[in-house]
Amino acid sequence: MDQALTQDERLIARVLFVNQLLKANSQAFQQFFWAVMRAKYSQNFIDIRPQGLFGDGGNDGYLPADGHYFQVYGPVDPQEKVTEAAKKLTDDFEKLKTSWNQITTIQAYSFVFNDKYEGTFVKIAQALSEIEKANPTVRCRPFTAAHLENIFINLPADGVRSVLGMLLPDPAKIIRVDYGVLKEVITHIMSSPSKAAPTRFGELPELGEKIRLNNLCSAWADLIRKGARQSGHVDNYFSKNSTFMRQALRDHLVELYRQVRDAGRSILVLPDGINREDLIFENFRQALLPMNATVAAEAAVEVLVGYYFETCDVFDPHADKDSPNASA
Repeated sequence: MDQALTQDERLIARVLFVNQLLKANSQAFQQFFWAVMRAKYSQNFIDIRPQGLFGDGGNDGYLPADGHYFQVYGPVDPQEKVTEAAKKLTDDFEKLKTSWNQITTIQAYSFVFNDKYEGTFVKIAQALSEIEKANPTVRCRPFTAAHLENIFINLPADGVRSVLGMLLPDPAKIIRVDYGVLKEVITHIMSSPSKAAPTRFGELPELGEKIRLNNLCSAWADLIRKGARQSGHVDNYFSKNSTFMRQALRDHLVELYRQVRDAGRSILVLPDGINREDLIFENFRQALLPMNATVAAEAAVEVLVGYYFETCDVFDPHADKDSPNASA
């Protein structure tokens, strides 16, 4: 029986997957997509090779039992080819109706676009929406790098190895097991245009109460509120990445916070004028910073702190008046 991968092994597998996907263009991307789909669906997925003048009839692979067809496009630079991609998916759907609908009725049409984690482009979404309006019985959806990763990361161990074409390194032999989860989202926030996510004015009614229950000083309260107002940058990151990454980052931060909190609880003598909760919060914030962090990285970490404090994913998940606060 194939042994399930550990969380650390899946984190390593994701790094290898992303590296291969970002390098895969044109036919190489199509073959990469095929490998993932075969690993997931076995013989239920059929890949289609072009045949002479007939070509592939607008079908790069399909699930006959579901009537689900896939058209694959992997340009070198996704942003430069958005208009071309929108035209291609429309033209290929017309070919599909002519060539394949009488073989297996089209129930779903996915345009597999190697966006390289840029997210779905408006023109592509609009073109698929127009097809769906004209063909009410067909469900049309974009299929991005994040969608492909979601399938890959949930494969059994032998499926993961078959897609990557290699055995996974042993996590025990790697010195630091975070594999860029935290660094990746910090880099995303640092490189995001300031207007990529609108500043949110006001705050959730519970935020002030959470700050009070965690017994944090006004300086940390200001930092949390400022970060929470910019938390749309974190949402943007998650919208372009797999659900695995959202959970992996949350798990990483929860474990890191617990370690810092437990270490803080063991301190017998606190510095003058500093309460335990404030010290734990500062140590947690410092633990998130990359080595030799810049001011920009520190600001990105503050956005992360604000995001997770507001959602209660890391700090006190039972923020009510009768519960002990997170740091006590």
